[in-house]
Amino acid sequence: GREADVDRINYLLNELELVDESKVASKFSGGMRRRLSVGNALVGGANLVFLDEPSSGMDPLNRRRMWNLLKAERDMG
Repeated sequence: GREADVDRINYLLNELELVDESKVASKFSGGMRRRLSVGNALVGGANLVFLDEPSSGMDPLNRRRMWNLLKAERDMG
């Protein structure tokens, strides 16, 4: 339901470190846009997601966090 959807969104925002961002997406840096794009791809819980160079433009710490999130999503099925 709606509460589960909100929980999923909050989980992804937290994992992608976008929780504290109050800017509109058009003001995001390239790396932040990539993280938001990954979150958008994952929010629906699809069984298959195609990502084209999802870590391009990210700093090393956020790149590692994003790949860890993608691996966790894969492992959860």
